[in-house]
Amino acid sequence: MSLYPYDSDGQFQGKLKAVSYKSIQAVQVICPYSITCETASCNPRSLLQNTRLRDIPRVTLIKGSEIYENVQVLTGYCPSCQTTYQADHERVLQDGNRHTRVYLNSAKYLKVGQSLWVDRVFSNAVVNGMFSFHASASAFTEFWNNTSWRFHGGNAKKLTRRQVWQSFVQESIRSIAAVSNTNIELQDGLKIDEVTKEAFEILGENGIIRAADQHACDECTQPYKSAVDTFPNIDPAGIVGVDQNGTVPRLIGAVNEPVAQSSNQAELHLADENDMNIDHAPVKMVVLDGIVMGPQHCAYDNCTSDLANERGGSFCAFHENQFGARCRVHNCNNQKVFGTQACQQHAEEWNEHVKNHSRHSFHGARRLLQRPGENLPWQPAAQVNLQPHDELAPETQRRNYFTPSHFYCVETICAPCGTAIAWAKFAKSESPTNILNFLETVYPTEESHPDYICIDKACLVLQTAIANGSWDANWKNTSRFIVDAYHYINHRN
Repeated sequence: MSLYPYDSDGQFQGKLKAVSYKSIQAVQVICPYSITCETASCNPRSLLQNTRLRDIPRVTLIKGSEIYENVQVLTGYCPSCQTTYQADHERVLQDGNRHTRVYLNSAKYLKVGQSLWVDRVFSNAVVNGMFSFHASASAFTEFWNNTSWRFHGGNAKKLTRRQVWQSFVQESIRSIAAVSNTNIELQDGLKIDEVTKEAFEILGENGIIRAADQHACDECTQPYKSAVDTFPNIDPAGIVGVDQNGTVPRLIGAVNEPVAQSSNQAELHLADENDMNIDHAPVKMVVLDGIVMGPQHCAYDNCTSDLANERGGSFCAFHENQFGARCRVHNCNNQKVFGTQACQQHAEEWNEHVKNHSRHSFHGARRLLQRPGENLPWQPAAQVNLQPHDELAPETQRRNYFTPSHFYCVETICAPCGTAIAWAKFAKSESPTNILNFLETVYPTEESHPDYICIDKACLVLQTAIANGSWDANWKNTSRFIVDAYHYINHRN
């Protein structure tokens, strides 16, 4: 009767109040997915609540685009094996009174802050935003805060860049681990940077991305044809693999017999449906290229290990321990002065290094970036990279180890549609030998070889493969090295 605006005598009592969806919405609770202990020795038993009612934490939950406050987080506990169960991980007691954390791929919610949880829809949106729009963690943070602040009437809790980065890492680990059909187990209490490194050691597989293994789409995989798809009245020099004499290698199929043309304006055969062979395996191609971005590594000679301290360090953990308090100048065994990286004898060299790498030596850097080519009188002359592109770095001995060394480039293997397949870091150069070794690591068997490998230096790679015997041993019967039109035309000209 309370929902009717008139009484039994037909007298009007007043208008009904508007329905408040907030007051009738479901109570959100974050709890473990499992209700029984999954340890084999426990012969599954029920879990106990690990926290007293008054101590149950209340957090903020982002579920899709909705924000919920005062959400309770429940933790399960097994008194037998002392394993604790949370919504996104399990904490397992190991020998020596140490604990490990199992990152659950089946988790529906992820903890990304001290009092902030997100669901997998939000974390997946972070990953997709960074990959699809090349957004940084800071850019996505600004986008979310601006959007949610207006959508929720200015009462939404703002995110931080650290929380968005935590969402990206947590979602990435679980997505890749799910493809490998494994749950990552790491030492409990690791920082997010250490979690990233440890997860890469387990899931990285030397840069091979298993999620892209056997990738195929309409852009990357084509049906086999006995003749090439071409068009009449085209300059042969603008076609991949066509030389100035008008010799056109076949680009589709397992053969490379040239099709000779009589003039530069070649009349090339146009393949039709009769040229397709449905019984032949589809034709696949991958693209190789290097990005000269220079990530850091240990400064010691011929050591490419990760830095023990990426903020000011120059050695890996092994060489940092080996040098200890010794001077960082090459072949100097003196003890370094406290607060510096050099001994008293090489103090002048250290002071010069500090002067050249201080913030005061970079005045006008922002102006140079905004106005390229402008010469400022107070700026030192720009140092030109004397290393020719794709050539080996000159063998020079470092005088000191004040700063870390840099990789020459990051080499990537991608499908034509842009899907990343594998990557590797080249220490000194993008040499044909490094490229061939990289290819043999990613494609160890003939069955895994792509039909075509597109690379800007295909001629050098082919020449090196023939010289060292890997062409006859590995690639001759399965793959072809080709050059894309852009690099072919520009290198030829």
